[in-house]
Amino acid sequence: MASSSRHDVVVIGAVIAGLEAARRLSRQGLTVIVLEARPRVGGRIETHRLTGWPGPIEAGAEFVHGRPPALLARLRAARAPLRAAAISLAGALGLQPGAVLAQIEDARLFDWASDPYARGAYSWIPVAGVRAPAALAAPVENRLFFAGEATDADHPGTVHGALASGVRAAKEISSRLRP
Repeated sequence: MASSSRHDVVVIGAVIAGLEAARRLSRQGLTVIVLEARPRVGGRIETHRLTGWPGPIEAGAEFVHGRPPALLARLRAARAPLRAAAISLAGALGLQPGAVLAQIEDARLFDWASDPYARGAYSWIPVAGVRAPAALAAPVENRLFFAGEATDADHPGTVHGALASGVRAAKEISSRLRP
């Protein structure tokens, strides 16, 4: 479907980095459109609700390393998904949410290699690759900007890195559109 409207920014990928960049840019008054190939947003963040299973199973990027303030603030603003999941599970089991959180002992592995969009992709820095995130984050002709956990040198391969890269990309785009 063709559109006659003009957008200041096109974000490709409705994943945490892209959604954060789009949120920040639209709050600055820019018109933003987000394009996503999947039939849903979230990238590798995906919740499964299996028949016969007492609660949801998180299949993707739910791991947080350390206590990064920016990510923790976003989680609190989103009503803390882990707490929401614990409340849901506690309700199904007839327990208190705190009791559920205290008893978490298990994790599930999902085969992201079979996912047609992620295709097993997950970033990591190889030996002698310390400059790789900066190279991946480098804008092309000040018109094409990149975000995602692989482009964050401080927290590569993490949800926090993805969020931080969306913030960085939004700042880069904004500085070029509104010098």
